[in-house]
Amino acid sequence: MDNQANLKSVNSVKEVPSSKAGHVSLVPNHLRRCWTWMSPGDRRRNQIDFTIAPKRFRNAILSYKSMLGADYGSDHVPVVCVVRMKVKKLKKPKQSPKFQYDALKKDAELKWKFNVTI
Repeated sequence: MDNQANLKSVNSVKEVPSSKAGHVSLVPNHLRRCWTWMSPGDRRRNQIDFTIAPKRFRNAILSYKSMLGADYGSDHVPVVCVVRMKVKKLKKPKQSPKFQYDALKKDAELKWKFNVTI
């Protein structure tokens, strides 16, 4: 299988079975932006590095590109993934009041007020 056909077959949305915790999502790119590994001697180029995100966030991946100009002494190419994020303030759950049951056992008047309230 040549490199062009390999990149075309890999450059699509692929799902991991629901028992697995993730989803592989690839945004369509030009073929030169897809390969992430170069064989010694530059004979073959393949896409073997992927971005894995939970299924819930698969539509949050805006772009996925390999940075070809980076030179850091490896046969892999760094991959940049732009993700849309919304920061949202989390609501604290309401805490139910804690009753002091020991005080209810000791004080009869407090016990009577508690029973009337409930």
